[in-house]
Amino acid sequence: MLAAYSQWGLAKGEKVLVVTDPDLSKGEIFARLDSYGPPAEPAWERGQLNIESTESMYLPPARFSVEGQIQRYREQIELSYRQEYPGLRACADMAWALDPDMDLDQLVTYEHKLKVLFTDPRCSVICCYDRKRFSREMLDRMDGVHPMAVLEGIGSLDIAYTDSGLKLAGEVDLSTREQFIGGLEQAFARFGDRLLLDLADLSFLDAHGAGAIIRLAAEMPPGGRLEIRCSTRQAYVLRILGAESIPWMVLTKV
Repeated sequence: MLAAYSQWGLAKGEKVLVVTDPDLSKGEIFARLDSYGPPAEPAWERGQLNIESTESMYLPPARFSVEGQIQRYREQIELSYRQEYPGLRACADMAWALDPDMDLDQLVTYEHKLKVLFTDPRCSVICCYDRKRFSREMLDRMDGVHPMAVLEGIGSLDIAYTDSGLKLAGEVDLSTREQFIGGLEQAFARFGDRLLLDLADLSFLDAHGAGAIIRLAAEMPPGGRLEIRCSTRQAYVLRILGAESIPWMVLTKV
């Protein structure tokens, strides 16, 4: 996925930054990129492709500075514009953050502030967190501060807890029903009478899943508030199933 993402940027004429494990040689990186497009080495030779190790891009964790690191990315963005590239895309291996000296709360703050740099549509970045190495709690926190997450596969469901509720992406159908209902029940139990349920990134929500939302909403104590961010189609299904009969349930179409 990262190779395809990088090659697409090269094909569009963008500046591409790859921040990767220092143990990977340039030859290995070129081989992976070449599997999804034309040879990448010429792009590196002309300066369109920039390959940095995590050691050179990120300071040792004991000296990590949120503002300093954001400035390093800002410099990369400004450099790409000075070189007259139409945009910058980057992908960064975040395994460096597993260092025992790294403050993970500081990392969350960094990721939260970093996304401001990429509100410019000419810039995009993928932060790569290995699900086998980072804790589920940490991955949930990262899902909460990133505007998008790449699904594990077509037909899968991603559930992320945020500071105010639950954010879902993917599909809710028979294959993901148990996972979906389990996530809903945990969210209602965790947030009590104040909950934001974000369905905007769901590509499919079946009637059974929508019915589960209605059932759990009806069990909330009066005086509570359930806000649901949803599409026009999702709002239509929820209304058919009785959303308008629950006064503390608010549908916000996006």
